[in-house]
Amino acid sequence: MADRPEPAEMRHASVDIEREKLALERARLDFAREKLAADRQKARWTAVMIAISLLAIVVTLWVGLLQQYLKARDDAALEAAQIVTAAQDSHRSTRKWEA
Repeated sequence: MADRPEPAEMRHASVDIEREKLALERARLDFAREKLAADRQKARWTAVMIAISLLAIVVTLWVGLLQQYLKARDDAALEAAQIVTAAQDSHRSTRKWEA
């Protein structure tokens, strides 16, 4: 019966095994927490990149519309100036014919 461990030794070994199991479970939980934190950080950066991309699209569209507006305004002003100049030229030429 000397080969068989004493009940106190068995209880001590059982307690050690339980402690090791608990330590292993804590390590798994710590790893899961770290992974969750990394996933959250990754999700935040992804959201920031999407927001920056959308902002770039909005700015590009706004600049395009602004350029179209300015071109149309300048074209209208140029056409008005050409009409005034043409009217003045024709008015001068009619004066020459009258004189």
